[in-house]
Amino acid sequence: MSEKRILLGEFGRAQGLRGEVRIKSHTGDPMSIARYAPLTDESGERIFRILSARPHQNDMIVARLDGVNDRTAAEALARLKIFAPRSALDSEPLGEGEFLQSDLIGLSARLVDGREVGQVAGIENYGAGDLLAIAIKGRREPALLPFSDDFAPQIDIQGGFILINPPEGWDEE
Repeated sequence: MSEKRILLGEFGRAQGLRGEVRIKSHTGDPMSIARYAPLTDESGERIFRILSARPHQNDMIVARLDGVNDRTAAEALARLKIFAPRSALDSEPLGEGEFLQSDLIGLSARLVDGREVGQVAGIENYGAGDLLAIAIKGRREPALLPFSDDFAPQIDIQGGFILINPPEGWDEE
């Protein structure tokens, strides 16, 4: 099985005539996306090497890529998602209480009394903070739970579970 790939960004529009392309970066510091080599497409077959980059705005950079030498080649990358192998992110230490979303997905969701209720299906954010999406057997849509110490008091990546302390009725459709 090939290594899990993590979505780090997406190519945007071409910038100028000499092959530069905008990149929307999902990394904390947009300029750091180049450090997570090798950068690839989702399949891992196409590799992108950033030769140089400069900040553009907010979460965007403008980059020159190896083998992309004109506007047409840069335009062909638009909307293509950029991935890196999970192991490329290990060089950046995480702070206390910080997790990569990809490491949380798939964890068993257990109530504080130890009963398993589902599995972490994703992390959502609609503007008021992160929410854990918990897939519960027999339910069509995941139940959402605020991602905070009060509602998720323990996360054990190695053990494969997250303890949750949900309010009453949180899992009702």
